Parts: sequence; C-alpha cells; structure tokens
Amino acid sequence: MRAAILCVFVVACSSAPRLARVETPTTDPVLNASPIAEPVREEVPIPESVREIALPPIPPLAAPDPSRAPASGRIERDSAVADRFTAEKQRVEYAFDARAGELSLFSLMTWGYARGWRSRSQLSVIDDTGRTLASTSRAGEVAWFEFLAFVAPHEGTYRFTLELEEGWYRYRLVRNSSYRAHLPGADEEIGAAARVDGYLASSSDEVGYKLHVASGERVELKVESAEEDGRKEQRYKRANVLHPAYRLDTGGSFAVLAAGSSRDVRLRVRTQNPGSGGRFVLVVERNPPLFALTGCVVDRDDRLLPGVELEFLRGADRDPLGTARTDAAGNYSIELPTGPYEVHLKRLGVTSPQTVECTVLAARKLDLMWLDEAIASDR
Repeated sequence: MRAAILCVFVVACSSAPRLARVETPTTDPVLNASPIAEPVREEVPIPESVREIALPPIPPLAAPDPSRAPASGRIERDSAVADRFTAEKQRVEYAFDARAGELSLFSLMTWGYARGWRSRSQLSVIDDTGRTLASTSRAGEVAWFEFLAFVAPHEGTYRFTLELEEGWYRYRLVRNSSYRAHLPGADEEIGAAARVDGYLASSSDEVGYKLHVASGERVELKVESAEEDGRKEQRYKRANVLHPAYRLDTGGSFAVLAAGSSRDVRLRVRTQNPGSGGRFVLVVERNPPLFALTGCVVDRDDRLLPGVELEFLRGADRDPLGTARTDAAGNYSIELPTGPYEVHLKRLGVTSPQTVECTVLAARKLDLMWLDEAIASDR
C-alpha cells in the first residue's frame, strides 16, 4: 500500500530575493589561439551587474529558400541577432568593436528544421587582417548550444564568423560584454556582494572565489546557469541537456556554510557535465532569517514514531536545507529559512521514502501523519 502523509502547512510570510536573469552556452573553445596580450583591466570598468539582453524571436520553422543566405551585419555590445541558414556551406559575419582587454562572450543557440536533423559549424573571431584569434567547432542534432569567449588584444573592429560544415539551421547569437575577464589562477574577492556573475570558457575551466565569513555568520551559496533554459533542464532533470550545469567544489550546486569562527573560504565553480562552457550566477545569502520548526510524526492510530528522518528540500530546485530525526518520543525540531519545501520522510524498514509539501513562513509547529503500513516483515 502506498503511503499517504498529511501535512499541516506553516503560515505567514517572507519572499525569496528576486534575481535578475540573463543568457548562456556549450563545447571546448580554443581561446586566443594566437598569442594575445594580457588584458588591460583598468580600461574595462567592472560592471555592477550584468545587463539583460532583449532576445529576438526564434526564426520561423518554414520551408527554407536555398537561395536566401543570412545577411552579414554588426553585433553590438550586449545585444543579440537571429537568422537562419538555408543551405550547406553558407557563411555569415558579424562585425563588432572592442577595447583592449575587453571580454566578449558569444552564445549560439541553434534549431534544426525537422526531427533527426544534424548540423556542424565553425565559430571564429578574426581580426581585420583575416587572422583567426579564437575558434571552436560544434556538431549536434536538432538543437545545440555553443559558447566562445574572446578577449580583444587591442582596440579595434573584429568579426565573428559562422561557417556551415554540414547541414543548416536557424540560430540566435548573443554577445555579452558586461563581464570582466578572469585572471588565470587568481581568486576573486566576493566581498559583500549578494550576486556574482561569472563564466567558464570551457568544461575544463574553473573559477576561484574568496569569501570572508564573519564570526557567527551563516552563509547560503547557490550556483546556477545564467540561461533560463539551462536552469529548466537541471530543475526538471531533462534527458536532452543542451546547456552546462554548474557545481561548487563542495560537490553540488548548493551549499550552506554553518556559523562558526571568522574565516576565509575559498570556492571553486566548475561544470557538472563535459563538453561545454558558459555563464553562471553565484548567489550569496548571508544570515537568512531562520525559523524554528517543531513537531512530531505519528501513525494513523496517533502513535508517536521515533527514528523517522526528515529531509527538507527548498523550492523548485530542491536545495537541501537540512535534516532532522524524530527522537524516542517521536518529536523533531529544525531551524529553516522561509520558502516552499518538499519534506522527504524515511523510516527504517520501509521500502521507499514518503514526500509531503509545506511552506515555512514563520516559526510554528508542524505535525505529520504517516499512513503507510507497508513495513518490512522483519521489524
């Protein structure tokens, strides 16, 4: 018999901080294939936040006219273009201006014309002499995503080129210019920032940060894709993952630094899946308000159940915020920040955990009832 659990919902209120969102990428680009000067960082102001980009619509899925090729043009800072190829071996160029040391992050999302579609493209940045400064190639099926990071060696006009090698597709190209280039091997100071926007040039890349944690301070860390589609792929565990997923060196995308003595913590951000780089958001929440949640777990005859483990997962991403266990009297207690939760209950001898949903908005009592009788026979 499948278990049923009744949950008393916790009432009253607080909302999670609103996060601005932006765009992302996939594969191992060859960055700066030709020698490039060290970025002149003082020429590129550090942005307070990444600018949001108005994305053009996906080109329509209509019968392509092979005589029509995408028109070359310009792609400005923090902007996007969309068009479509209609036959093999077509090529398009987008000119762009860059200051010395300026970082441009190019994200390419493609869509084929039918199921089973396949295409391959070369992505490059070339200078005014035609020399290739950065390039990568990517092959994929109906839809794929690619990323290329480029640091300008000097002020000038460059060209981003897309060249078909197999098949053809519809595409949207985004240029992000409000990031700063990472210094290899250096840890960036997070300071008092609540949000850090970063990128990984490839799946083998990693970025380091240094975070000061004050005495008695509790810190929640969360890293996720800057792409809405990338977040959805991870949230809903989609099989066809196009965008990179990110993790902290603690092993997952979410971590809690427990309150303790004053210390400096070093963090690393890496990708979870091979073959892609991209843009991410690292959210830092210091000392979020915690509310005491207490209660008991009983069976349907109102008998208190000791030894039941309760795991609290917050929000659509199911971030693990903590666990509790009922004592010999069947009671539990835990402190949690506000939010919607899935509570997974596990009991020794029961074949599968049971799940209930609740919302924490203030301190209160939350009693749960376990209605499952499918207990192992060796109890």
